[in-house]
Amino acid sequence: MRLLAKTAALIAVIIMIVAGCSSNNPIQAPDRSNNVAMTSGTNMGTGSFTVEAKYTYFRSYPGGRALFLIRIIPGADFAGDAVVSLNSDRLLKGEFTTTHLNAETGMTELLIDASKQMEIGFYYVTVTVENQTCVRTMEFEIEIFSWGILSLNNALDARDNFIGWLALVHPELGSFVGEQWTDIYSQYPLKIVEHYTHLSNNWEMRVGCHVTWTPEDYYEIYWLRHRGQWDPILAAKMTWDIDTQAYVINEMSVDDWTYYYGY
Repeated sequence: MRLLAKTAALIAVIIMIVAGCSSNNPIQAPDRSNNVAMTSGTNMGTGSFTVEAKYTYFRSYPGGRALFLIRIIPGADFAGDAVVSLNSDRLLKGEFTTTHLNAETGMTELLIDASKQMEIGFYYVTVTVENQTCVRTMEFEIEIFSWGILSLNNALDARDNFIGWLALVHPELGSFVGEQWTDIYSQYPLKIVEHYTHLSNNWEMRVGCHVTWTPEDYYEIYWLRHRGQWDPILAAKMTWDIDTQAYVINEMSVDDWTYYYGY
């Protein structure tokens, strides 16, 4: 009887610890019966941690994509791996750059592919990060939007302009020749501005094509982040130079980049 009582007490303490860690989840996701779970493996570590997302909303379209950045903030007792998994609508296919987060690799990127059969509306995906001690969940919102006829002509021209400028001004970043790019219409045209995201294995590059007017007097705007890093490393914009009567690209602070819709 004493052994049974001690065992019951130990189980109760363990339940209290896990529940206490899980109660601070940023967002508790609703249960949706049509979700598809991604198996992420085992080898879980222990200890407390919190989870942070760069942003939790993204605009896309049928056949489009969405990109989210997620990272853990380990507690003092954290050790080993926290494992990441995904629940989503069956028409939203997701892939993480890594499913095991730890003190050395604390960040993952989630790339969502929306089926061409998606209906216009709001959809949600739930990311779970867990180890033997804690379970954290976050919910991400994807708005499937009707964008009409889409063209990459402006985006590809802007990307090539930026790559040419980077080769001259920032050769320390290495060559962009040979990078294989995936293109995303990342923001619906707003104020005659079209924003695009170009992804390669090494870089996330954002470009904006703008019909100029004062005071927003740029023609193209650029933003660059190294994949695996949380923050962008530089930004620049193309403006019309009155003296030379030509478009020129100049670096600007990344803080001056305009984040429409929070991303």
